[in-house]
Amino acid sequence: MIKTLSLSENHRFRALYGKGKSRAGRYIVVYCMKNRRPVNRLGLTVSKKIGNAVTRNRIRRRMREAYRLNEAGFKSGFDIVIVARHGCGEAPFSALEGEMRALFAGLNMSGGGTNVAETLLPPVYLTSQAASHMLLYSYLLSIRPGGGREVRRL
Repeated sequence: MIKTLSLSENHRFRALYGKGKSRAGRYIVVYCMKNRRPVNRLGLTVSKKIGNAVTRNRIRRRMREAYRLNEAGFKSGFDIVIVARHGCGEAPFSALEGEMRALFAGLNMSGGGTNVAETLLPPVYLTSQAASHMLLYSYLLSIRPGGGREVRRL
């Protein structure tokens, strides 16, 4: 992550829940509050009600990745807590990422940047067989094809 630290103290989470601004979507809820620092601090919360440890960790990884890919477009100087809701684990990654961008825009935290993967990585050119294998593997691993890169068949 470019400009984000981890938020781990319980009293900071409680302060955000009590005094921070929030926006809720279908899959996640975002709480934020200014922190008077040049960097963001991110905390992720996934309740035991959502699933077992494997499921919760997978959801945390997906939320962290969605944040990381769009981090360049968010303003700095905030404490942020993202809370997973039921259905977050089954949601497509693109829906989770889009909802996160929309909620941050609703909190006036969008800084005008774009997706890091789209701006820094060139398109990948593959043969049709390699592209079909890549799509199959990405489906099995539940990740985006090409790690956010544009996939083109020759």
